[in-house]
Amino acid sequence: MNFYFFRVIFSTAKYNFIGFYRVFQAISFALRFFMPLLSIFTAWILYNKVFNGQVSSEFGQFAYTDYLTFVIMGNAVFVYIYAGVFVTGRVMFFARMQGVLDPLFLTPMSRVGYMLGAITMGMLNASIDFLVLLGVGIVFGIDLTSLNFAVFFPGLAMTLLSLFGLGLVMNGITLTLRDQVNTANFLQALLYAFSGVVVPIEMMPAWAQAVSRVSPLTYGLRIVRGSLQSGVTLSDFTHEFLALLVISIILMSLGVLFLRAIEKNLKKNAKLAVF
Repeated sequence: MNFYFFRVIFSTAKYNFIGFYRVFQAISFALRFFMPLLSIFTAWILYNKVFNGQVSSEFGQFAYTDYLTFVIMGNAVFVYIYAGVFVTGRVMFFARMQGVLDPLFLTPMSRVGYMLGAITMGMLNASIDFLVLLGVGIVFGIDLTSLNFAVFFPGLAMTLLSLFGLGLVMNGITLTLRDQVNTANFLQALLYAFSGVVVPIEMMPAWAQAVSRVSPLTYGLRIVRGSLQSGVTLSDFTHEFLALLVISIILMSLGVLFLRAIEKNLKKNAKLAVF
């Protein structure tokens, strides 16, 4: 890793930043909030109008927060899935569509650095969405007074690292299958359903809990929500941090190996221009 590695990251991030905001549309920006806001509004109506502010005692045993805070924080963190699955997961796919995959693979640049630069722009947009949803949450009355930043930021950082690894794997899949949205949409739906975004994992059926254990978002949400409790420390989430670290290493390793195998096969069989 040297100066040129970071130069690739910076250049790619700058390219994506200019490309995104050059054609920025307010309607597209607003549509990014449709699903999370729909989920939050639905939770508010159910909690206040249908259940009259009452939840089961079982929920209180497993959730670190009240119901509305639980749902709002879950949806706020979930916006980073877009940066991981849709942005990073389709970098090489769009490079092929734009006709620049050949020169990209023929340059000596770091492929990982290129992917890091791509996800930097995605994470910036996701962070804007995250802050907007937190603002909406404050309007709805979520309690952030006990937020422990010493737990929150490391937990969010480890979650983003694991999502980068997931994006690397998705990048290889979308490039191989030439699939723009179907795989990404399917994976996003799975993560939303089995990562504890709107309901604690412990309240799911046993088979669903087993599925949730392989999702990095499961552990990331536990840390982020747990940081809202007073008196918590990093040591209280040792298991979650270790799980995120292991998942990140596995996903990033698979993603890098997958991309190298694809590139080697394309060059060996002279398929760069026709892939």
